[in-house]
Amino acid sequence: AMLLLAPVGILFALASSPLFVLGQQYLPGRVGVASGVTIGLAVSCGGAAAPLLGLAADLHGIGVIPWPKHDCIFASRTDGIAPGRRN
Repeated sequence: AMLLLAPVGILFALASSPLFVLGQQYLPGRVGVASGVTIGLAVSCGGAAAPLLGLAADLHGIGVIPWPKHDCIFASRTDGIAPGRRN
């Protein structure tokens, strides 16, 4: 498990740069505000989800935790390819 810690951490860190760029494109005149909102929302959502996932693990076992995460990732991926959506 310790051998996977660094590569997984790097993968998570790589995902934040495109989010910052996307936020800056949405607010081109306020690059600092866009970056602050992006990282603030990410930290807040992660902080709010951690106790809920911990409660679910306590009640149902650790095996249920990957499923909500998988569902969120799947929903975010399919939202970008939804029919009728214009980019």
